[in-house]
Amino acid sequence: MEYREIKIYFDDVLYVQGLKNYVKIYLIQQAKSFLTRSTLKALLAQLPGNAFCRVHKSFIVALSKISLSQRTNLYIGKQQIPISSRFVDDFERRYRSC
Repeated sequence: MEYREIKIYFDDVLYVQGLKNYVKIYLIQQAKSFLTRSTLKALLAQLPGNAFCRVHKSFIVALSKISLSQRTNLYIGKQQIPISSRFVDDFERRYRSC
């Protein structure tokens, strides 16, 4: 396994997926995701709140990268991401205002 430090720009992030004590960060123009030892909660605290929103216990999305939104799912490109009932009201309010 290769360990390295990579600078990631907020504008390049499509979405983040939580995997217990790790997160996968999916970026524009990258075929593979980046895995880092962190939690979604810790990562969310570092992201600009007006640009990112937690939509599920396992997902944070970049609001500007959403191509389609439904009540229980959203799409970033062809990737379907679930929206849980716990986060749906906050997501809809923030998505409408961006």
